[in-house]
Order: sequence, then C-alpha cells, then structure tokens
Amino acid sequence: MNQANNPLHGLTLEAILTDLQRQLGWEGLYQKIRVNCFSDNPSIKSSLKFLRKTQWARDKLEILYLTTHQLELPAHLLAVHTQTAPQKSQHKTSPTSAAGINSHIWGKK
Repeated sequence: MNQANNPLHGLTLEAILTDLQRQLGWEGLYQKIRVNCFSDNPSIKSSLKFLRKTQWARDKLEILYLTTHQLELPAHLLAVHTQTAPQKSQHKTSPTSAAGINSHIWGKK
C-alpha cells in the first residue's frame, strides 16, 4: 500500500485511542466497540495492550477513527468494514428461547 494515500500514516495507535477517548469517552467507545478494556476499569495503557494483541479490535478502532473524522478508509480496512454479517439461520425459534443470549455481541433482535 502506498503510505501517502493512507490517512493513518504517521499516527500511532496511542494517538488514535487517545483522540477517540477524548471525543467519545470510555462509555462511548464501549458502545461503538464492545470490548471489556473499554468498560472494565479502562485505561489507555490496558487498552493499548489489548489492541496490539487483537487485530480485529484494532481494525474496528481504526475504522471508527477514520469514520469519526470523515476520512477515506484504506483498502485493507475497507474490506473489513464492508464484510457482510452472517446469514440468519433458516429454522425458526420461539421468541423467548434465544432472547437476550449474546445480545451484547449480536445486537438486539
């Protein structure tokens, strides 16, 4: 990738996280990216440690930063951002059987 076309070039992960934390706060970050490092005793240091080890979470943080600042997504993040959600299963379940299970991951149905 040509770094001249990458809006993240020259930005550290710490700078991205600090900027978003100032804009959204820890609660706002947790609402956008559901990871415990943003909700359970959050700090820049602990969040950086997690984000450096977890590529999918780092990708989501970078996408959030770029979309918040209305910047164009680089190709490697565009692919992550436009992936389709998994298809819903064809079998029907009763409304109470799966209600609330993993709703923090999959969202409310």
